[in-house]
Amino acid sequence: MSIAEGDATPWSFDLQRVSRTQRFASGDTTFDVFTSPSNPDLLNVKVLITESTYIDDNVDKQGRMSLQKARDWGHCHLHEFVKHEELFRNVEHLVLVHMSDKYPPGYIERTLQQVLPESMQGKVRVNTYTKEMMSK
Repeated sequence: MSIAEGDATPWSFDLQRVSRTQRFASGDTTFDVFTSPSNPDLLNVKVLITESTYIDDNVDKQGRMSLQKARDWGHCHLHEFVKHEELFRNVEHLVLVHMSDKYPPGYIERTLQQVLPESMQGKVRVNTYTKEMMSK
């Protein structure tokens, strides 16, 4: 489920209508939406809100790295954003949401500080508000 500003309904969008002056938000998605966008303006929006469910290199009980798990389950991984940082050079603000519940807010912030390259430090934001409220 994705939302582009100006849609009649919040659960539908026409990716062909995304333009530089708009915001774009995606729900669960694989990183392919960014490496092969159907509309190149997707990577030219002012604010891009997307999920990054996984952010570290942990291995699960089945022996899968979190990057593979993200791909298997239709999610993005922080390392994909870092690896392809040049794709987001024209995005003014990249807001990452929908982090796995296994990550507490402080861990998310520390991981981003350690992993994000300098070119992304001022651009990337995370939404940990709900996690912070739930932990009180």
